[in-house]
Amino acid sequence: MLPPILDALEFRSNNTAHRPVIKALGLLKTYCDRTHQYFSADDVVPIEGIIKGKWRDIVVEKDKNDKERVNRINYEICVLQALRERLRSKEIWVVGAERFRNPDEDLPADFETNRAAYNEALK
Repeated sequence: MLPPILDALEFRSNNTAHRPVIKALGLLKTYCDRTHQYFSADDVVPIEGIIKGKWRDIVVEKDKNDKERVNRINYEICVLQALRERLRSKEIWVVGAERFRNPDEDLPADFETNRAAYNEALK
């Protein structure tokens, strides 16, 4: 189910702080057709901003040589949870969407020139 979603939707963010989620989605898209249980050691797998503390032990595992490896299925769950949180707050948005659109489109067209008036109206 995840591959069709990743193919159909284009996710973006206006804030570089949320780029790890965007990069993680790209990594998941790359691995859609693969059946590996773990990501390759050569892959850069974003962890910060994706995996919450309690999940770290089940996502980042150690192999028999005590090297860390990232479990794909558990990582995908964490990525989807992070995406859900950021979509709800519009930190990440979907190209062409209505509800989850670019938050810059929510502002009036003359916002920059009339910022003071809008702030006053909102108090």
